[in-house]
Amino acid sequence: MSFLVGPTDTGVHAVNSADDVSARFLTELGLTLSPATAGLPTSSIPGRAQVVPRLAEAAGR
Repeated sequence: MSFLVGPTDTGVHAVNSADDVSARFLTELGLTLSPATAGLPTSSIPGRAQVVPRLAEAAGR
């Protein structure tokens, strides 16, 4: 599963680190971080990868 955050003034971000507090919380609820999302490069926001809207839309499928 991809955990999307946003939009923000810098775009849409996906949580790409299992160490991110929101990822840990959602993992406790039984969700798992997508390996594809975890492999994305980290943006200027620690634990988050910036994604373009088209990729964010695809991640929700």
